[in-house]
Amino acid sequence: MKRTATIALLSVGLTIASAATALAANYPPNPGGGGGGNNSGGTSGGGGVAFTGANVTLGMIVFVALVAVGVAALVIGRRRARA
Repeated sequence: MKRTATIALLSVGLTIASAATALAANYPPNPGGGGGGNNSGGTSGGGGVAFTGANVTLGMIVFVALVAVGVAALVIGRRRARA
């Protein structure tokens, strides 16, 4: 039960941390739009790489690295405890 609760808590935390930029967006958007850009004429075309709104911050990278180090430490600690 403790393992399941820990995994669920870490999953929710990682989901919220990775969606922080979407949660901080300005909603509801303005009715007039914005946007436009290169395709303001209504045509669709390959104007470069699509912007998805994902801003990977240094804090997010550090968070993921710390979680990975923690999981690795748990796995190594449990293997040594069995031996």
